[in-house]
Amino acid sequence: MKILLVLFVAFGFVVSEAQEKLFDGVESSIKEAENQSANILCAKDYEDALEHYTKAKTYFKDGNAIEEVQNELNETSQIITVINTSLVDRVKVFNLIVNARKDAISARGEKYTPVLFSIAENEFKNVVSDYSDGDVENITSSIQKIVLSYDKVKNYSNYADSLIYRWQPFQDAVSSLANLLSPTEYTEGLLKFNNAVENLAEGDEKNITDGFIINAGVLFNNATSNSKTFTSKYPDVIQIRKEAQTEGAETYAASLWTEAEETLADAGLAFENNEYEKGREKAIEAKEKYLSAKNLASGKESNSESENFSLSRNSWSFGFGFSYPRFISSNLTPSEGGYGGFLSLQRNFTEHVGLRLLGNYIHMEGKIGSFKQGTNLLSGNLDLLYYFVPCESVSPFISIGVGSIYYTFNQKFPEGSNKKYFLEYQLNFGFGVEWTLGKDWKLKSELDYHTPTNSNLDGIAGPNPGAGILGGSSDTYMSFDIGLVYYFAKGERSRLCDLYTGISTQGSNINYDKIEGIVKKYQSKPSDTVDYAKIDEIVKKYRGSIVASGRENLILVGVNFEFNSTRLNPESYPTLNDAVQILMQNPALKVEIQGHTDNIGSDSKNLNLSIARADTIKEYLISKGVESNRLSTVGFGSKKPVSDNKTEYGRSLNRRIEFKILN
Repeated sequence: MKILLVLFVAFGFVVSEAQEKLFDGVESSIKEAENQSANILCAKDYEDALEHYTKAKTYFKDGNAIEEVQNELNETSQIITVINTSLVDRVKVFNLIVNARKDAISARGEKYTPVLFSIAENEFKNVVSDYSDGDVENITSSIQKIVLSYDKVKNYSNYADSLIYRWQPFQDAVSSLANLLSPTEYTEGLLKFNNAVENLAEGDEKNITDGFIINAGVLFNNATSNSKTFTSKYPDVIQIRKEAQTEGAETYAASLWTEAEETLADAGLAFENNEYEKGREKAIEAKEKYLSAKNLASGKESNSESENFSLSRNSWSFGFGFSYPRFISSNLTPSEGGYGGFLSLQRNFTEHVGLRLLGNYIHMEGKIGSFKQGTNLLSGNLDLLYYFVPCESVSPFISIGVGSIYYTFNQKFPEGSNKKYFLEYQLNFGFGVEWTLGKDWKLKSELDYHTPTNSNLDGIAGPNPGAGILGGSSDTYMSFDIGLVYYFAKGERSRLCDLYTGISTQGSNINYDKIEGIVKKYQSKPSDTVDYAKIDEIVKKYRGSIVASGRENLILVGVNFEFNSTRLNPESYPTLNDAVQILMQNPALKVEIQGHTDNIGSDSKNLNLSIARADTIKEYLISKGVESNRLSTVGFGSKKPVSDNKTEYGRSLNRRIEFKILN
């Protein structure tokens, strides 16, 4: 029966894999057609192909008969074949446009210049429609015009990309810390710069954009010059700041780092306004704060708001202590008087997972009628441990493993075995807690359940009325250990626990009045040529933090994963920390963590990936102190897109994590 079950499961797995590969093959043909602009050159047929393909995926997901799924996929393939035949002639006619369009898409024209790109797309659709209707009189001039439209999209997009990522005045200002050391010039330059990028997106004439760029360039260059002058006068401040940043002060000592940044901005503003004495005083004050942030981040100072027990990504530890053993399932009635001890050597490979070599000596006692028995046992065990909340000072764990045991008896039962000693194996399962005592020391308490391979442990041959871990009639016993664990070697300091060190969940350490004052100092008089409301709208649209969508949902913008993986990218943590702070400030709040993907790949793979990513977020939130009973997870795969999956930009918006408020 078991063999039949295995064969059935294996057959189901093979069939499922074959079906998914069939979907992937059809999807590849659709994408190849799209790459040849089939969505425009053969728009009606392309829409029909997508409709049949979508039906096939829906039928497959709903569990319809495989014949229905196959019929829809066959329809899709037949239409794609017709499309490919039509494309041969149409691509020849519109080859110049197709190539120009590819270049515009490669330059991310849909993102950087959506207005111009939309205009070019509509022009392309119109000329294809005229060609289909037999109106070819002005087709040559139309093709030249559309090529120029796509070329304009490409040029504007490349220009926007170069401004954002490679424009030297902007890069120089950023690298010189002009946002802190020359805030007025830098902020004004940034406003002009944002106007230029927005004008490109809206397709305004380039000479208007160039006017903003010229003004922004002058302001950025002035800010860079001011910053370099400040740095030459106070190089020690900038050096300490760099050292603090290297130690991870932005993460591990965020509150102190914020205070230091504010103070340095005050110094830069005073220096910019020729208030040199005030600037010098603020620079010295900023240096002291950066130094404190550096020391806290490197572990040289303690933080009263954090139980800084310095968890490492990996470590070695040595443990020792006392054991209290007791028969659980045997022919004897357990008696008091058991005793023993343990020694352990443990390797933690991650914050959560460790492997332990554990040695025990124990003495257990029991009786049956007037006969009293004592068992002396030596064991060597190899156990796998999993820590649920390694960041907490009270850290529970479970263990499971195997061991070898050697045991003898104080006396032989009349009907027992004639052997004087036994050498066997055993299975172990346990639960324990580590209590932090200091940076390298912990108190361990652990309760373990052991099942040897036979029923001789009590000195009485034959089965007993109980059962072991895997059933059967083996003797079993428990052991309760209490002792000390010393972590004598540690790897790199863990980032899992310390990402929020130094930040009060109530924000009491942040002086918002002071921040508002600094912002007001940076502001310049509004200009008629600058639409500040629009700029503010753009900033809010693209900022990497949690964006509330009504009262019931939170979209975690900026939480990204490595491709086809559940591993978080580094830029995800600030947004996740915002989520932690919101949940900590609202202890009654319960949320459902929803995972979403784009439509690349099969539905089943996307569904599993979205669930796994949601579980990753849940595990992270729990490690930061959010109670697990407040969190639930669900994955939707690609079922709920918020943007068009036909473009890379749209797919990037669909790969997301959302919070749904449950109460």
